[in-house]
Amino acid sequence: MPHETPRSLENDGHRLVMHRTADTTRCHTRSGRTVTSAWMDLDVAGQAVLRPGTVPDGEAVVWVNGQLSFSAAQARGNSTARRSAALAAEYPANYVVWD
Repeated sequence: MPHETPRSLENDGHRLVMHRTADTTRCHTRSGRTVTSAWMDLDVAGQAVLRPGTVPDGEAVVWVNGQLSFSAAQARGNSTARRSAALAAEYPANYVVWD
């Protein structure tokens, strides 16, 4: 059986760092731009599963028709809160953490 090399998720999503505080979760790009409103589904999930003080680094990814969609992730990352909520209703995000 041929061995397939998995595709890199880094090229198919929106890189972000989550900061879990005592009250909330904030999502930032590596450059420091706040993008929490574009990823509210991840914000809610982060509040549910992360302990305060946790700061995971990872990639927000969006699956469309069974495949990772770079364009869908970029659309979410560059959306207003209202538009992002509409996109999330159809294609919720996942967060892949590396450290």
